[in-house]
Amino acid sequence: MCQRIDAWIALVFLTPAFGSAQAQETILKPIVVTASREAEPADEALAAVTVITREDIEAQQPQSVLDLLRGHAGIDVSRNGGLGSVSSVFMRGAESDQVLVLIDGVRAGAATTGTFSFQHLNPAQIERIEIVRGPRSTLYGSDAIGGVIQIFTRKLDGPAAAVEAGSYDTYRAEAGYGGGERVLYSVNGAYVHSGGFSAQNPDGHSFDPDDDGYNEASATANLDAVLSESASLSLNGWHSNGEIEFDQGEIDTLNDTVALNLALATLPAWQQAFSAGYARDDQKTESADFPSEATTDRVTFNWQNDIRLSAAHQLTLGADYYQDDGAFISDFSTYDEDVNDLGMYANLRSALGRNDLQLGLRFDEHSEFGGHVTGQIAYGREFTDSLHLYTAFGTAFKAPTLNELFFPGFGNPNLDPERSRSTELGFKYGGGAAGPSVRASLFYIEIDDLIETVFVGPGPFDFQARNVEEATTKGLELVLDQSFGARWHASANLTWQDAHNDTDDTELVRRPDQKLTFGITRRFACGGTFYAELLLNSERTDVGDVELPGYGLVNLSLQYPLLKNVFAEARVENLLDKDYELAAGFNTPGRAGYVGLRYSPVGQ
Repeated sequence: MCQRIDAWIALVFLTPAFGSAQAQETILKPIVVTASREAEPADEALAAVTVITREDIEAQQPQSVLDLLRGHAGIDVSRNGGLGSVSSVFMRGAESDQVLVLIDGVRAGAATTGTFSFQHLNPAQIERIEIVRGPRSTLYGSDAIGGVIQIFTRKLDGPAAAVEAGSYDTYRAEAGYGGGERVLYSVNGAYVHSGGFSAQNPDGHSFDPDDDGYNEASATANLDAVLSESASLSLNGWHSNGEIEFDQGEIDTLNDTVALNLALATLPAWQQAFSAGYARDDQKTESADFPSEATTDRVTFNWQNDIRLSAAHQLTLGADYYQDDGAFISDFSTYDEDVNDLGMYANLRSALGRNDLQLGLRFDEHSEFGGHVTGQIAYGREFTDSLHLYTAFGTAFKAPTLNELFFPGFGNPNLDPERSRSTELGFKYGGGAAGPSVRASLFYIEIDDLIETVFVGPGPFDFQARNVEEATTKGLELVLDQSFGARWHASANLTWQDAHNDTDDTELVRRPDQKLTFGITRRFACGGTFYAELLLNSERTDVGDVELPGYGLVNLSLQYPLLKNVFAEARVENLLDKDYELAAGFNTPGRAGYVGLRYSPVGQ
């Protein structure tokens, strides 16, 4: 039987029957693969790494992926309205299209805009998220200037289901099943409907102050097969089909990713992996004023070789290729173009006593701008079992998007890639089950040849994409974790940053100088969690030199067992009903509440 205090917390919280929470920074030692393209404990990575687990997601009960990301160090988010609205994620002050997003290893951003549609990824379809802050172009090529966010799709072991209802006429349902022994399989489907609220406020010159709703259906499917003692095969897929309303019409969206991976133990010291991927991002705007359709198809291939040179040295050699096909069709402009990129990379990881060294080099040949070289060096020192320091320097780049290259009247086929140089100093202390865990990172990033819209008139087209700007971002990320006994856990993270456009001496938009998140978790003896969080963001600059005021949010969540493997869930978002903006002229939710039921077998 749960302790009396656990029952009291549940009774008090279920009375209002609402709740919300943030995924906590785990103090365990999860294995990550994104930081170096090989499996390693997160605490041993020579980078700032965060892992969000399925357990974190179910404790938080997020409405969107932004709810999962916004409370973590170095990450800022914006959204133009409610669920399904255009969303952006910034990392370490870099632009939203300078953050590489992978779904099961597949490059998932739209080639037309360069950004990933976070708004169309249902949290019900996520198994875990790995966040690596800092440049990773040496391993992944274009886009990884600010860092990499890799999302792994949901994998079930048995049946699972959940239903939820709440504010803004919001309803959710999900169901799935997984199993198998030598061949593991998993399928999961989810649906969300939200009546929403008016995306734009009067100051944003709303055309129609009605509610802007959202509907989205999604599914994931995974297959993992052991072919032999030395070979395994995996197939992972994600599909999302959505419809978002806005003042002048609606946008129909379609997103897909498919990843096929074959792993071979060629020799005891030589592991090979072959992978192929496909990503699709379609948006069809139905509007009497400006109907249009934008489509992206991306095909990717990767061949990776992990070679154990000795007990202390591992060499990774690989080659990857992608081709982007994109099209835009409207009454006033049309294009249909493609680009491709071939990259070759090498990464050496050496452990010399308490010293750890990583050297990386990559060459890319892009169909539009030619060859480009990136490199990275990182050094770490383990002073004690609990105290680790590391320093890293790396270069990165972002290739121009298809819109920047080919959009009629705006595109410029002579564009060069955006380039960056990054320096980082990191500190890690603790990380065990007992005692505090402290992680800190100082970073400095210089970005050259930023692509910006430039006035080039007079003429039939007055604006064009040009490499004209430079930017600098610098800052400090501090993450603290502390457990109190077996049931209580406190976490906090602080981000201080200065994201500056050096060309015109202005602040980069929608990135606060300071951000603080604090959370405390109570885990019940009989299962379930109670979580309370505080999110604080300082003022930010937006487009048009508009200043967005700082804001603070309090969110609560509860997951409490009713029967074996059956949990009641409740969340309150924005408990104090604060007015705030993530983007100038666009509304955000007020106080909102959600309740639901979840069937979640033990061990999932």
